[in-house]
Amino acid sequence: AQDFAFGYDLPKEDEEKMVEYFSKWEILRQCCGEQMSKYWKNDLTPEVYKNVTLKDHPHPFCADHDIDEVEKGFMETKLYSKLDAYPNMRPFNKPSLRDGELNGTYCSSYNQRIKTEALNFYGQPLPMENIRTGNWTEEEHSIFLEGLKIHGSSKPSKIAKMLETRTVMQVYTHIKDYIEQQVQSGNDDDDELVKVMERPALEGGDLAIGDLTLAYDET
Repeated sequence: AQDFAFGYDLPKEDEEKMVEYFSKWEILRQCCGEQMSKYWKNDLTPEVYKNVTLKDHPHPFCADHDIDEVEKGFMETKLYSKLDAYPNMRPFNKPSLRDGELNGTYCSSYNQRIKTEALNFYGQPLPMENIRTGNWTEEEHSIFLEGLKIHGSSKPSKIAKMLETRTVMQVYTHIKDYIEQQVQSGNDDDDELVKVMERPALEGGDLAIGDLTLAYDET
C-alpha cells in the first residue's frame, strides 16, 4: 500500500487510509473464507480430511489473531466505508470475491464450519458420517486393491468413492504405504504393481505417487 501510494504520489492522508485498510484485509485474506491459506485451512480441517503433505507446515500466524476483532476493525476503516457506498465496489470489501458479506462474525463462523463440516475448496461440506479412522478392515483393503487396479495410483479420489468409508487423503496414504511395502518385500517387479505405479496422472488427477503434490479432485 505504501509503495502504491508513493508510486501514484498520493497524499499522506490517503496513504494512511490504504495502510489501515490493507493491513487488516491481508490478515482476513489468509485466515478467513473460501480462499484462505491452504495451510491454515488444513490446520482447521478435521483429522480424517487433513492433507498429509501439509501437516509439517502449520500456520500459527492466523491462530495468533482474534479474527472477529480483525473483521470488525476492517469494517470500521475509512476506506471500507467509502467502498461500501458504491454497490459495484462492495464485493472488494471481502476476503475474496467468492465470500459472503462481512458482518463482524463471518470469518469465525466460516472457520468453525471448516472444523465441523470439513468444507472443501468450493465451500461445500464433505461427508463425515460414514468415514472411518484407524486400521483398515479386510473388506476395505480388498476394495482398495480392486480400485488400485482399475484407477492406478494417480486417482485416490476414485478409489475413495468406491470405498465410501475413507477420505481421499486416507486412500492417498494407504496407496503410498502399500507400494512401499511391496517394494520392501521385493514385489516391485510384479507386472500388475508396475502398471499401478507407472500409470500417469490424468488431467485434473489427484497425484502421482513419488510426487507429493496433491490436488483434490471433487468430481
